Amino acid sequence: MRTLLFFLLLSSSAALSACSCAFAPDFSTYASWHFNESDTSAVVRHAKFIGYRNPEAGASLFDFVVIENLYGGMVADTVTLWGQDGGNCNGPVREMVDGGEYILLHSATQGIFSYFGHTLENFSNPYPIYDFPGCGPAALEVNGEMITGPVAPGINSYTLAELKANIKDVVSGELVSTINGQGPAVSFAVWPNPTAGRLTLDFSQPVIAERLDLLDITGRVVNCQNVAVGQTSRTFDIDATGLPSGVYLVRILLENGRIGSKRIVIR
Repeated sequence: MRTLLFFLLLSSSAALSACSCAFAPDFSTYASWHFNESDTSAVVRHAKFIGYRNPEAGASLFDFVVIENLYGGMVADTVTLWGQDGGNCNGPVREMVDGGEYILLHSATQGIFSYFGHTLENFSNPYPIYDFPGCGPAALEVNGEMITGPVAPGINSYTLAELKANIKDVVSGELVSTINGQGPAVSFAVWPNPTAGRLTLDFSQPVIAERLDLLDITGRVVNCQNVAVGQTSRTFDIDATGLPSGVYLVRILLENGRIGSKRIVIR
């Protein structure tokens, strides 16, 4: 049986209006927002979807049995998530399959902290209820050993083993991955971060870069910088001068198809 996750467009003044939150374009970026304050503020879990209920208008309940905790605070092994995966901003209807496996991001604090929380007042539920985040992709589909969906910028498929091995990079928004198996992953730092002007990407070894992008939290490219063909360096600069304050993503495309990204803050 397939369950449809109908995405609500919420605002503080009306239930159906424009998107009420800044939208994260991928799972890794969204997770980094949740774990920015504390490693125990949220959880990432591999879980099986076991059912959908809608006891009251505006209260969509999704039940999961946890297969494995991957990161963050420990919570119950069977949970109910309230809300919609990406419900505030994603737009299209999503399907979730009974018995299907997913990588989930959700709050580690039991309770509902959203505009429609009042719809579950005095509601009796067999499992503890947690918020299902709605301002970005909070669920990735698992098929065997493959994960599909917007894992990180430029990465729409990933193995379960890779996710487990690189989970700290995933939840920090700093995932650097091999694309199409071309070459090993590389690591780099960005400084200064936060910044009010230029940024430097500092790699652990010389690399050949093709393009540097700066993206806002909607995934829109706000600064694109081509790199001289064949330029090999450990450091690359990108100018963020004049951009509004906020959270951004710096992304670098290397000549062998690898993509690296890191979250930055502009003041």
